Amino acid sequence: YKRQLYPDYPFNGDTRYTFRTQGQKINLKTAKDNLDKIKVVPNPYVVTAAWEPKNPYSTGRGPREIHFIHLPQKCTIRIYSIDGTFIRKLEHDSHITDGHEVWDVLSKDNMEIAYGVYIYHIDAPGLGEKVGRIIIIK
Repeated sequence: YKRQLYPDYPFNGDTRYTFRTQGQKINLKTAKDNLDKIKVVPNPYVVTAAWEPKNPYSTGRGPREIHFIHLPQKCTIRIYSIDGTFIRKLEHDSHITDGHEVWDVLSKDNMEIAYGVYIYHIDAPGLGEKVGRIIIIK
């Protein structure tokens, strides 16, 4: 981030400027409050979503993505089917300003998942937890 300074008077040997900066930090109270802002997009996810990139391959459906947004800096996302079967675990560890994680809609065994309702559990150490649902429509 670049700033420029244009004073209205000429510089001389006695002119001094002092700048103090402070690095980014996490406000724990705000971070805890923001757990309620976590969202999954798109939700519901339509298996043939037009917003996804074109298929770069000659066969198959191509890449699929579901995005978790407004995540805290570090958290673990666990995805389960509605009957409690473990589907996938995503580790989110990012820059302080990047609260975004992508799920490729594949299981832990790299298999395509079926349409239906899925539960996600987000565990943010020191902040709390968030539970929600993802709907996959065929």
